[in-house]
Amino acid sequence: MPDELGDVVARLLNEAMGIEEEMQQLEEEDNKEGQPVGTKRKAEDDDDASDSEVKRIKADSTSESKASEIKEEDMTPEQRVDHFKALLREVDVNPFSMWEKELPKIINDRRYTYIKKLKERRQIFEDFCKDRVAELREAKKDTTKDAKEAFRKLLEEETNYRTRWEDFSRKFKRDKRFTGVTDAKERESLFKDHAKALKDTETNRKREESRAAREAFFQLLRETRGIQADSSWRKVKRDLEDDPRYRDVRSSSDREDLFEEYLRELSKEKEKDKARLDEERKARERKAREEASLREREAQVRRERASLNREAESRRNMLQREDAFTTMKALLIDVVRNSEAHFKDKIGELERNPRYLQCQVLSTIEKERIFDKHVESLRAKRLDAFAAAIDSIVSITATWTECRDQIKGDPRAARVLESPSFGGEEAVQRFFDKHQAKRKVRARDELEEALKENNFLRFHVKQAVQNCGVQAAEKGLKEAPVGDEWRLINLDEVFEVLKKDQRYLAYEAFSQERDRIVKEFLADLIKRFRAEKGGTKDKTLVEHAGGGSVGKDKGR
Repeated sequence: MPDELGDVVARLLNEAMGIEEEMQQLEEEDNKEGQPVGTKRKAEDDDDASDSEVKRIKADSTSESKASEIKEEDMTPEQRVDHFKALLREVDVNPFSMWEKELPKIINDRRYTYIKKLKERRQIFEDFCKDRVAELREAKKDTTKDAKEAFRKLLEEETNYRTRWEDFSRKFKRDKRFTGVTDAKERESLFKDHAKALKDTETNRKREESRAAREAFFQLLRETRGIQADSSWRKVKRDLEDDPRYRDVRSSSDREDLFEEYLRELSKEKEKDKARLDEERKARERKAREEASLREREAQVRRERASLNREAESRRNMLQREDAFTTMKALLIDVVRNSEAHFKDKIGELERNPRYLQCQVLSTIEKERIFDKHVESLRAKRLDAFAAAIDSIVSITATWTECRDQIKGDPRAARVLESPSFGGEEAVQRFFDKHQAKRKVRARDELEEALKENNFLRFHVKQAVQNCGVQAAEKGLKEAPVGDEWRLINLDEVFEVLKKDQRYLAYEAFSQERDRIVKEFLADLIKRFRAEKGGTKDKTLVEHAGGGSVGKDKGR
């Protein structure tokens, strides 16, 4: 027993010394931060301190026994913080109070020592107080909400749309449901909102009753026979007075107004019926026109379809005829190879050929016409071969007399001469003379084309024209004398260049005429280049005649 009493006394002394050390540490930290003790939070509920102390004393034994279940050295930092917060909740610290004031409530609890540093304890205390304040505010909101609901229920039970605020507040000023809403302005606002809703409901009810009475009265008028758009109210109302729907409309003026409105509706319905009948008549007429238009369209479609069918049939016939033409031509190419053949002589052989049956769409006249064209093409080919023989073995200047024997020795010419269809030797001679004339014309055309394509001639003549212009400018002449360019044109050089072109050599038999053609072409080039204004000519003259200054003067 003495030992136990000594331990208790020692523990109490250590706890008292611990409180003093805590207060000293707290003052030192506050002094370091430059803030006086007790200024961090404003206390709001000092009267609750004694009640919290009683709760703390009752909870000490239970909390210490639970904390002792886990050894302190085995706790994680999170578990230490949880135990410390549990201590704060168990002793019911005031979240609006300050750390120094709440410290005595928790310092003697073993869980207080789980957090070693004073700064950490204070931070946990601050976080706990913030969370606790938020919880209290939510609880207060719920309480306020419940109070408002109770007040609204009181309004629903004890008020109607005629109740005044002064009477209601005087009657229920001691009712808990009335005093539960502490703000007087809020109570009055809730009352006014409720009263307005009741008045709106009553107004809507009366309006609905009036609408129902109005509809019932209109229904009564519809059921009453004999009412026309020109009926009199004095006569009609005698038949309606015994009906309850008549009495539901309280005002006699309202009944008469409704009656007049009903008459206007009858007039409108009469006009609507007339308009409907007119519309139906117009619809029937429109339908008749549409049906007539549809019939006309169907007839037009039939005509167009017949036309399309005829066109399609015509195209089919045309394709068949084209195929028949092609088949007939191919058949003649394979069967008829003699330019002296006649259709009547070959018709039997052609009919025996299976391809001839594919040409049945062609008439006999058309077949004979195709046959004659084929024979004519054979003759044309022989004439072309004869012309090629003339080109290859006879010079362009030769006459029929000079080369008659030589031509007869060529097989291509022999076939023409031996064929009666060509008209004999005189006809062949005429063909020869015409072909020689064509050869000369063709050779001349090719020579002129060679001159136009020769870039050397253009360059040479253009250079001569420019040089003459420069020389004339140096002599003070406005332009060179006509024909002065010929002295700068080297004809020998021109002819040497032209000799490299086969088209020039082909006209050798007419050398004098060829030289004349060349000189006429050169003279034409001279005229063309002399007629040019500006461009290369003027630029060349400026460069050779000191034209740099001229360009500058022109710019000025």
